[in-house]
Amino acid sequence: MTPPFLAYPLIGAVAYTFGGLATDARARVLGKDGPLGGLYAAGEISGHFFGTAPNAVSVLRALVFGRIAGREAISFLATTSPG
Repeated sequence: MTPPFLAYPLIGAVAYTFGGLATDARARVLGKDGPLGGLYAAGEISGHFFGTAPNAVSVLRALVFGRIAGREAISFLATTSPG
């Protein structure tokens, strides 16, 4: 390679929103009267980010609660009879 070289400034960032659905430690979406059967949330849509900046842990929280939500959903389906 020979000069002149071109350079562009870049900034890495993770985008997320504030607010979202209220969830519990089992990733269940919470309604007025408690957990909503069969409804789970993870990632930035979950209330874990409500009013606070995740400060570089948003991907970790999404990973952890995504796994919890998946396991809970499978357990719910395994114990719920069709119809």
